[in-house]
Amino acid sequence: MSKVKKSAKSGPNKTFLRHSGKVDQATAPVSYMNKGSFVYIMANIRETLYTGAINSLIRRVFEHKNNLIKGFAQKYNLHLLVYYEVFETIEQTIIREKQIKGMNRVDKLKMLRKSDA
Repeated sequence: MSKVKKSAKSGPNKTFLRHSGKVDQATAPVSYMNKGSFVYIMANIRETLYTGAINSLIRRVFEHKNNLIKGFAQKYNLHLLVYYEVFETIEQTIIREKQIKGMNRVDKLKMLRKSDA
């Protein structure tokens, strides 16, 4: 699996964003973001993390940013997409989501920082 790394500044904290897949996100058409399935991590400025899996990343990020879905992400204002991976099948996506959810917070933060290096 090839990896494309991107980073962006978000206030005083650095926000990490990683794309793992076969297509370079910088040159891919937007429609690419609606194909396949995704594991993603949302965060806030305090680095509270939420891991999820979805088939439409653009739609889900929009829902998070606009607090359209009640729950943990809304309660803690998790509006920053800090990490995502692309998979061809939902089965692969669910396996990876469970792996990430099984990690402790310190290991997740290390993964995010390492992917930005």
